[in-house]
Amino acid sequence: GYTLEDDLPLINNATSEDLKLIWLINSHLEFSSNDIKEDVKQLSNSIIAYSHEESEFLKKAFDNLIKASWIDLEFNSLKQINSEQDKLVVYLDDSNNTIEWSALLADDRKNIFINMGNQWCLPLNLYSNHFLNSKAKPSK
Repeated sequence: GYTLEDDLPLINNATSEDLKLIWLINSHLEFSSNDIKEDVKQLSNSIIAYSHEESEFLKKAFDNLIKASWIDLEFNSLKQINSEQDKLVVYLDDSNNTIEWSALLADDRKNIFINMGNQWCLPLNLYSNHFLNSKAKPSK
């Protein structure tokens, strides 16, 4: 059978925009274009609510990840982490169906992980403070 571990070396060849697209696809929203900029716009317009309305920290991280180019972000490794972490669930409207997307995870030390699916995450912990305090640069 298929194991993700066999493909982990390929992650080194993926661009930051490839990783962003994988993350967006993980939302399970049916995108209507082949343009990541349009997909981001569609996803942004589909947001109904967040599971942690009170968590400005996670919402700001999510907003910056959606709007910003990931070119400036450096990803050292893909990590498998426990799904019992604090999750930011984003509720999306997809043609009157509600989708629950666990977009981000955070631990008790406020390290942020981008949930790529199947308990595999990209850690942002080394970059989150800089990323959270900077103005998001739009995706190209």
